[in-house]
Amino acid sequence: MVINQIPSPTWNWLHMNHVTAEEFEVEKETSIDIRVPDGVRIENRAPRFLEIKSGAGEDIDAFVRDMGLSCEYIHVPAKTAVEEPLRISVSPSDGEGSANMFEIELEENAKLCVIMDFSSEEDACGNLLSLIKYRLKKGAELSVISTQNLGDGITFIDDIGGECEDEAAFHLIQLVLGGKNTYLGSRTELLGKKSTSSADMGYLLK
Repeated sequence: MVINQIPSPTWNWLHMNHVTAEEFEVEKETSIDIRVPDGVRIENRAPRFLEIKSGAGEDIDAFVRDMGLSCEYIHVPAKTAVEEPLRISVSPSDGEGSANMFEIELEENAKLCVIMDFSSEEDACGNLLSLIKYRLKKGAELSVISTQNLGDGITFIDDIGGECEDEAAFHLIQLVLGGKNTYLGSRTELLGKKSTSSADMGYLLK
């Protein structure tokens, strides 16, 4: 799969964009643990937000379609400010390829924080794909905090895409502390007036 496809050639010796994830195979969905706070509804269903573009590129969406991956749909009703974060723990099995997908929809003036923890044994290997698609209605606010502490043999693709209506806000914090190869993609369509998006990322080089 080609990650972060760019529309035209550019100065690219750092290999930050338009790279190929070679031999990336996934056989099953990842085992996850979700702690759902009051005010949040969640259900497992077929993906419905695949038309929303993500940061890593169209190859990811095609991969998900071909795999027939289901998603966890997370919904917060209008005018609901969820006080506790929704916590998701993802622990891939050693030597396997697995994936998970989440769709998040916040109605008008809703607020939610999602904390995602990707971790495994230090010597674990394999492939892991995480895909988040979100849709924020007027005045909604979504924060995603993601920490990655995977084994030294794991290739990880963490892809996010969403849409913000009027005065909606998306905040992203990502910490990359492990793994063999990590590919991050994030894209937000600021469709509405005064909609905003912010991203802060930190990673450990070794």
